[in-house]
Amino acid sequence: MGMGTFAVIHFAALAVSAAVLLWLLWPSERSGPRLLRRWGVPDPTEEQGRIVRTYLRNRRVLYVVFLVLPGYWFGGLCWILIALLLAELIAMIRPVRGRFRVATLTRRSIGDMLPTWMIAVHLTAVALAVCGVLLTSAAETSATGPATAGEPWISVAAAVGSTGVVYAVAWLAIARPAMGDVAVDTALRLRSARVMTGLGTMAAATLLADALWGLANLRRSGKEMPDWVAWIGPQAIPFALVTLLLGLVAWWFMVRVRVLRTGADSKRTVCHD
Repeated sequence: MGMGTFAVIHFAALAVSAAVLLWLLWPSERSGPRLLRRWGVPDPTEEQGRIVRTYLRNRRVLYVVFLVLPGYWFGGLCWILIALLLAELIAMIRPVRGRFRVATLTRRSIGDMLPTWMIAVHLTAVALAVCGVLLTSAAETSATGPATAGEPWISVAAAVGSTGVVYAVAWLAIARPAMGDVAVDTALRLRSARVMTGLGTMAAATLLADALWGLANLRRSGKEMPDWVAWIGPQAIPFALVTLLLGLVAWWFMVRVRVLRTGADSKRTVCHD
């Protein structure tokens, strides 16, 4: 089988998987009200549920498209998470047609979308991931020489880039003019900001876990290495698994935590055609 035929089969398999995934993720009649109740709208109407289903459909189509792309060119959990971040960013900046703008008279702040602890956890995860990638690269360089050492800058760029996407989405959640139903708009902004922060944290955790896994493989190679690698090597795989678990727990809390402060009840609005 030639490389061209294999590439076609591979892409076709990914496309079929994407179609099945889209079918599984397609929002139902209950998806809209359930999401709104989770994000601070206790008694959603049928029209509010319809707005949310449109929101979910637009994002899930992009999610599936961006899931196919990294699977075809890159692969790996971290790249998939970063693809989801990019899909959300594109969904946020796309113009919304057929809905009127609503100007809030109370200025939003980052604290309305992301509690301090979420920002701290996310940035700590990113900093640890970058340190882990650079230390693993230094250990590989020491053991195998720069000619065969892994290139760390792609992973560092992924960590920094995903962080930029997370806070771009958070900024858009604050700065973008409100559209249509104010309660629904506030709930969806909150969801976008927090889900993306959770994904960014999980992406950083996977980068750190990959770096720890690399240290474990380096120790098993039997090559000369720094003393600290010989010390941390036996614990590297357990640390990697714990890192992934902590990232998953952080993501769960970020997307499941109740609304802490949105100020939606205190906002006055002015509608524009």
